[in-house]
Amino acid sequence: MLATREQQQRIVSTIRDWGLLEQESSEYIEQVKAKCSNPLVFLVMDIIENDARLHKRLQEFIVNTLEHEPLTLSPDEVDEVIGLMRNHTRLKARMVEKVENIMEMTKDKSLGIQKFLLKTLLADEKKHKEMLEGIEKVMQGLYPYWPH
Repeated sequence: MLATREQQQRIVSTIRDWGLLEQESSEYIEQVKAKCSNPLVFLVMDIIENDARLHKRLQEFIVNTLEHEPLTLSPDEVDEVIGLMRNHTRLKARMVEKVENIMEMTKDKSLGIQKFLLKTLLADEKKHKEMLEGIEKVMQGLYPYWPH
């Protein structure tokens, strides 16, 4: 079922509102970085700032697909790289396992900062694995008979 033009416009409008919030968030990040010299806080602000840049790119990409260029994904395009993507997915699963093993070693309260940072890395590795798996799920949804 295709989204109606009205639905698409609401999505675009909401994404643009979200973009304004991201921009406001970036201003707070800059203020924190200007006032703080703590390396942990600075690192966290950098991570959030980098994510905000990626969010902006994703938001613009989504808006573009709704307003200008519908997005397509053909089996031929994915068939060329599906093996590499599956290998990458397996690698990400191994990375998740490694970080989870390390997390088991950080139960001591004196390792709270390290545990916090490892949780951040674990969340990112899981997200990356899910993104790679997501491309394949999109393909299966678009092309139910696509060989997989």
